[in-house]
Amino acid sequence: MDQPRVSRGKAKGKRGAKNAKDNKGRSDVGGKKRGRGDVNPGERMKKMRKGATKSTLQDKFKSKLESGQFRWLNEQLYTTTSEEAMTLFKKEPKLYDIYHRGFEVQVEKWPENPVRVIIKEVKRMPEDWVLGDFGCGNALIARKAKQKVHSFDLCKTNEHVTVANSADVPLDDCSLDVAIFCLSLMGTDFRRFLLESRRVLKDKGLLIVAEVKSRFGTEGVQESDMLGGIDAFKRVLNGLGFNLLKEDTNNKMFVLFRFEKQPLSKKKERKLAETVSQDDEVVLKSCRYK
Repeated sequence: MDQPRVSRGKAKGKRGAKNAKDNKGRSDVGGKKRGRGDVNPGERMKKMRKGATKSTLQDKFKSKLESGQFRWLNEQLYTTTSEEAMTLFKKEPKLYDIYHRGFEVQVEKWPENPVRVIIKEVKRMPEDWVLGDFGCGNALIARKAKQKVHSFDLCKTNEHVTVANSADVPLDDCSLDVAIFCLSLMGTDFRRFLLESRRVLKDKGLLIVAEVKSRFGTEGVQESDMLGGIDAFKRVLNGLGFNLLKEDTNNKMFVLFRFEKQPLSKKKERKLAETVSQDDEVVLKSCRYK
């Protein structure tokens, strides 16, 4: 017995109904309906762009805010004593991080980083020498050197750093072969730092100092005019019992000095403490970054 035929129209209708059921909840050509969680691609891109713009604006605002905080902190560090600076960072440790991020941004713009210049010199020194890095920041010298390096700063950024005021470090007398101050003679009492480095240096020990050129005179001065400020600085070091070995003014941004500690009698050593003055702006001007 022949099976009844199903008309094409009815079959097509059933297939259409099935497809319609399968596509229920999906968007039609006009995009009027979508399943739960579906988002129009155009809307998704619009939201992503909006989020990215918002994030960019927040980053710019944060960068400007930190830049302003860095300049303020920089001024504080150059115009207050080391004790006052330490108190500030103890109260608000995050300010230390803001300062060093800003400082690194500034130095990255320089043709040459003085820390890396000093590291090259350290690599040529005997491996059994002991070094002291005063105002070490992130202790890059200690991380790169083969020698033993005591790294001091006002806050601890990593395991290499010992928290200490550069005017009073936890080292024995005559225990260092080299003392380093890389852009770290900050504060109105920086002569106390130099006197402390003399205490912990061995006789004939090496003192390395790198300082921003503008600290020896006004910005934009001619090299010949700037030498007066450099000479005054060298006289201070000579008065503290250091003899100049080498002076390098070739770099555009900083001057690099190498001094040697001269042996003195105990009587003269005691008199050195009396030469320490709070009026150090005359010798080294504050460094102000733009």
